[in-house]
Amino acid sequence: MEYDCELDYAFHSVYNLVKDTLVIKGKDDSHSEDNGKITSYWITKYLIKNNDLYLIGRKELVNGKWKDLNIKPDKNPDFRRVK
Repeated sequence: MEYDCELDYAFHSVYNLVKDTLVIKGKDDSHSEDNGKITSYWITKYLIKNNDLYLIGRKELVNGKWKDLNIKPDKNPDFRRVK
């Protein structure tokens, strides 16, 4: 679950670990202006290396087809495990 404090909304997701890759599939039905009728879906992939997560890919469902979003993988981790 991912919480957005600006929207005061919790986005529900599922994740899967495939070797060294974390795959998160999410759904956004937070649009209050249409009573949740507009729903968007996305898939985000992270490379797991040591205690860091590096963004390696993102897709969104557009008109019933998955579309790769143009992202530049960053050399710096997006998330780091803190002990």
